[in-house]
Amino acid sequence: MRMQGWLGLAMTGCLVGCGVEPEGPSPLAQVQAQVCAPGSAQEVKQVIPPDHVPGGWLNEEPRPRWMTDVAGTLFFAVDLERGTTLWKSDGTTAGTIPLLTLPAPDTGERRIQNLTAVGTRLFFEVYDPAKGLTLWVSDGTATGTLQVKDLSACDDFSAQYGFQALDGALSFVHEPCGAGHVELWGSDGTEAGTVRVQDFGNETMISGDARTFSARVLFVHQDGVGPRLWRTDGTAAGTIQLRTFGTQSRVVRTLEVSGAALFIVQDPTTGTTLWRTDGTAEGTRLLKRLDASSTVVLENQHVVGGTAVFAFYDAGPSTEVWKTDGTESGTVRLDTFGTEARLLGIAGPYAILVTRSADQQHQELRRLSLSGGGKELVAVLDNPFADESTGVGLQGVIRTGDRIFLSQVISSMEPTNEQVSLWVTDGTAAGTRELAGGLSTSKVAQPPLFDTGTGTVLFVNRVGWSGLEPWVTDGTLAGTQPIADIQEGPGSSHPLEFQRVGNRVFFNAMPTVRAFSLWSVPAALSCSAGNPVAR
Repeated sequence: MRMQGWLGLAMTGCLVGCGVEPEGPSPLAQVQAQVCAPGSAQEVKQVIPPDHVPGGWLNEEPRPRWMTDVAGTLFFAVDLERGTTLWKSDGTTAGTIPLLTLPAPDTGERRIQNLTAVGTRLFFEVYDPAKGLTLWVSDGTATGTLQVKDLSACDDFSAQYGFQALDGALSFVHEPCGAGHVELWGSDGTEAGTVRVQDFGNETMISGDARTFSARVLFVHQDGVGPRLWRTDGTAAGTIQLRTFGTQSRVVRTLEVSGAALFIVQDPTTGTTLWRTDGTAEGTRLLKRLDASSTVVLENQHVVGGTAVFAFYDAGPSTEVWKTDGTESGTVRLDTFGTEARLLGIAGPYAILVTRSADQQHQELRRLSLSGGGKELVAVLDNPFADESTGVGLQGVIRTGDRIFLSQVISSMEPTNEQVSLWVTDGTAAGTRELAGGLSTSKVAQPPLFDTGTGTVLFVNRVGWSGLEPWVTDGTLAGTQPIADIQEGPGSSHPLEFQRVGNRVFFNAMPTVRAFSLWSVPAALSCSAGNPVAR
């Protein structure tokens, strides 16, 4: 089975009020006894009208979306059948206010999306069925929330994407008449200051977007021409072509290390090669040939400090793991696995990967020393349903500090998965453990793992006969605790879309079965069974 077969078991969810996800005790219920200090979770505001009638799929229910931190203020959008609204919040009920409401058209829907912070301003798009996507800006006031410019060149289409803050302005890609004609634009938030920086021509597409210290670099692909590497500082004068690759070349991965952009190019003649650019023609060079083949499949890559680790596999199957510091001498192969392996990330001095056991019913955590020394088995993740021929894979992976948190999903042929559990590893057997076994088994809505930036992770879990509620973990069993029972009793509040702004983390939750509302918790939240503390 190919890797996407066993590692791609990530689609999860349920109907609002449908009861398809069974309620029941967690295997780790006996170690969870105490919620966090009362008041740790606060409802900021109910932003869904009281006359809203729920009943759709959970992931389609209206709620705060595109939550974005703009200089310490939260911005988000809420889409309803009657129209779409842009909101801002300072974390208080009184300070959570609508800035812009656009009614729904007679046919189709309007929606606000692609919120992007540029300094103290917010850029965003409004989708309109008659005009496509239009560019807007907000300074946080109702009067300062306005359409920047109508870039439409066709009556029924206009698209913008690739939003990035660049030197205090917005850099983005514009397709005026659909796929096939691509332009690079910049905007300072005014109509006069929203200008085309470069026209890349017809039959083009953009890929491989990355950043260096001084510029944004991207690849332009055009029929009959090899990938062209460009750099831009947001101005026409500072937008130049750095290099053209062979007509059969393709750029398959980009990453950023120590202020430079690294990218991997595959070509039938030269194989798979690693390149580096600092945004100048002189600083664009080949680092190393990675493989003679141009058909190997690139896996995940992870960057910690000035070290990047990446992997690729072939039909052997075999997986090679490499590390690089952005120099030729610092680009080395760590080891090879004679099977498919997924790179999870860097934990302390190790690169951590997961492989499958011989019986295909268990996942094995393995480590590679970043300084060399070969691969070692760390732990085998428990599968209590191994005798039932279930599928096993990963649902979510995040890194915080020197640890990696991952959710293991055990699938089934039923409408819900058998089990989803949270694990942590620091690359050692003693530091690898299961933290919770009651994560959502839904196959439609998949709550995320969220790094608070304070050494803890937020996630969604159930224990005993409670529903799915927000939890926090510091990587220990004692420090893995429910934050609050937002929807009291067996019902689930289904927390979604965490976003840190300042010293609080915002998220969506359903205090009743009627609608989602905006909630927040302290980012530096620590809870233990014996002594709950909100600090």
